[in-house]
Amino acid sequence: MSEPFGVRGRVVGEDGQPLTGARVILGPELRTVETDGDGRFAFDGLEARNHHRVWAREGDFYSSFIPVNTEEDIELRLRRGATFIATVLADGVPLADATVALTRVLRTVTDERGVAVLRGVPPESFDGRVAAEGRATHNLSVTIEAGGMVEQTIELVAGAEISGRVIDQSGAPVREELRISIAGESPEVSGETSASPDGEWKLSMRAGRYQIQAAASPRTRRVSQTVAIECDGKTPQRDLVLQIASTASGVTYGRIAGVVVDEQGRPAHGARVHVARPSEDGRWSFSLNEWLGYTDRDGRFETAEIGATRELDVGANWEISSRSDVSQRAAVGDLNVKLVLPRRATLVGRALLDGAPVPYFGVCLFRPGADVHPTGVRSDDGRFALPHVPPGTQQVTVLAPGTRRALSAPVTVTANETIDLGDIDLMRGYRVSGFVRDRSGAPVADARVVVGRRGFLKHGVRAPWSPLERLFLNHHETQSNTSGFYVLEGLGLTIGLPEIVQATHPTAGLSIVCELPKSEATLDFTLLGRGRIEGESRSGPSVVGVGEPMFPRHVSCDRRQFAVDVPPGDYEIWSHFSDKGPATKVTVIDGQTVTVTLVTPGSNA
Repeated sequence: MSEPFGVRGRVVGEDGQPLTGARVILGPELRTVETDGDGRFAFDGLEARNHHRVWAREGDFYSSFIPVNTEEDIELRLRRGATFIATVLADGVPLADATVALTRVLRTVTDERGVAVLRGVPPESFDGRVAAEGRATHNLSVTIEAGGMVEQTIELVAGAEISGRVIDQSGAPVREELRISIAGESPEVSGETSASPDGEWKLSMRAGRYQIQAAASPRTRRVSQTVAIECDGKTPQRDLVLQIASTASGVTYGRIAGVVVDEQGRPAHGARVHVARPSEDGRWSFSLNEWLGYTDRDGRFETAEIGATRELDVGANWEISSRSDVSQRAAVGDLNVKLVLPRRATLVGRALLDGAPVPYFGVCLFRPGADVHPTGVRSDDGRFALPHVPPGTQQVTVLAPGTRRALSAPVTVTANETIDLGDIDLMRGYRVSGFVRDRSGAPVADARVVVGRRGFLKHGVRAPWSPLERLFLNHHETQSNTSGFYVLEGLGLTIGLPEIVQATHPTAGLSIVCELPKSEATLDFTLLGRGRIEGESRSGPSVVGVGEPMFPRHVSCDRRQFAVDVPPGDYEIWSHFSDKGPATKVTVIDGQTVTVTLVTPGSNA
């Protein structure tokens, strides 16, 4: 991922047909393009150091977000969204040109009737805003149901702009994540906003007394002094200064910046840099991390604001690893760190399918049981070059859409040589198809049929991996058509835990979970409705298994709380970290929630 990459794909409608002129959005920078006559789009020159997301909107339709972090070919399938209608009034009269925003993308202005209409809204909960010149900003809270319509009438009262900037103890702007809270006499007259990268902020407030404070990111936990003001709802108050200070003695705040180069002094673009609290064995973990990112095209990096009581480890490597290739100590405020990465080997080869070059595929080093982070390759001749390969016995794994994973022959890497792996032949994957029906036997359209390991199916939500990563993890998804028919193609077997498959639908519910067939097969699903098991596991953060035919579900606890959606039926629940105690048995009824408290034997319940 050291070179700029591109994302290509197409947008299709609910019927699977390509859509022309659909708006495709790339975040976080909000670049937009429109699809061509074949429904295709492209974004080029993307930096691996950013976390990109792609989605599409067109009229009443929207697609889900898809994360991308390497060369990708993706498909965005539009589905019908909900409609949000806001009527904005001022002194009882319709107000034109008021801004109604659910997100940075889902926003519009009111017409002469004071009406703003947002179509194609995903089924989510939103914390938005309604704002207009000379009016107090209104905090908008709305929950959207799938395919429905929500209407709200908002009365904007007179308000005045309150604005300012946030500085540090030296007087410089604070360039980190900042939230500005403006607390009034009640929650209804309070407000909150975020500061710009230069620490500037503004909000319009109604008449009243307010206390204003800036809070930094949860990692640094810094806050400013509290500024008390009185607003008459008419007169702007600008240039208010909030000074961020330390909340802990002996803590120094600032950034660490520098450059990563190779042994010849060339910029190491796309190197992975982490800043962590020192550990005794030289290893690092996410629990010790203060910052993690990638170098830019010039090999440079700059952390977010960090708070530390001592020097930190600044390390760099070429791959996701628990040990740095190179590291050194640096203090907060050091902006001239220089790290020299050792040169490594490059593995080259060619991917073939039926004897012909594969134009798009993914390749990565083979690591049994480890996380998969493939690099996307777009090549007319099927050739690839995988750089930064460490010494040792190495293999690469190659996978293209519609194929099974292929492994190269093992090679011994000793230094920074280039090793040709030759041709790697891919085989086509197999096919599983069938029908999705409800309890009455009627076909169910638009049901999701998902293949993955147990963690992928938590709450029926897509895992936060890119399409290429999901492909390497043998995670597949499709939707049933109007006849309830679905087809999954290009399936392959992976090493480790068996894959499972399940069908879900927002209203018809869930099927049981079963094992994915290991060859061509017909597999039908019956959606049985939806119930929920939720509660508390007093053994601390743990995993709760819900007994089900063939495979248990596993659900992580969040602050000792857990919840899992299941088809109606009989279940056994136990703490994953304690197999000594008896299981808790429950019966789940369609549309109902069962509450359970799990107690680990020997704990203080």
